[in-house]
Amino acid sequence: MNFIKEIFQGDQEQDYIHQKFIRYGRGEFHGPVISLKKSNKDIKVNGTADYVNILSELILRNSNGNIKVSGNIFSKREIKSKLISKTKKKRGLFNSELKGDFVSDELLKLYEEFKDAYFFLDLYSEGGGFKLKTKKKLPKPGSEIDDKFFTAVFDISFLNTVMNEICFDSENKNFKEMKITHTYLINELVIPEEYKNDAVKARIFAKRKGVVKRIVDVDGYASEFKKEFEI
Repeated sequence: MNFIKEIFQGDQEQDYIHQKFIRYGRGEFHGPVISLKKSNKDIKVNGTADYVNILSELILRNSNGNIKVSGNIFSKREIKSKLISKTKKKRGLFNSELKGDFVSDELLKLYEEFKDAYFFLDLYSEGGGFKLKTKKKLPKPGSEIDDKFFTAVFDISFLNTVMNEICFDSENKNFKEMKITHTYLINELVIPEEYKNDAVKARIFAKRKGVVKRIVDVDGYASEFKKEFEI
């Protein structure tokens, strides 16, 4: 469920990816940011809110047994699951609370069913080789980029797994520090004919056409990648 990776690898035609771009009009916008620091024993990761789901799903797909979970899920649709402690609705969003020990497969089903939701969940497993701690509130639209929205720590044995998912265009595994930033350049909104006279639906159903610029900085040496999109 790494929408950045899917965009760059050509799998753009997915509704959950479109949902992430509805808030954007024409112009230039800051996209997700993620930073990694590698030592001999672990990899420390932090970044913006859009990367929380990506890191969480990576953890769940590579975990066995129970995981301690605490946090909230923000979704446009109500999540009806025995895993949910309580739910409240505010300004069109459902805020569902999770707290307890859960099997990774149970959690993965929620991630797969609600790809457009924001899973702001702390994840921890004794001896699991990872931990993730995240803020629990949605960033306000137009607010400054918070590149410390979450912090994750992985045992060094997760290096290949993390690299394949997050640093998919870099083969350098001997780095000390890596930072990846994205910029969205949206130059056209492709509005379906039937919604051209309806401003609300035009914004929702219009496809954003433009370019994602991705800069991968490895120990001070930057590489730039670009990918056209129509989402």
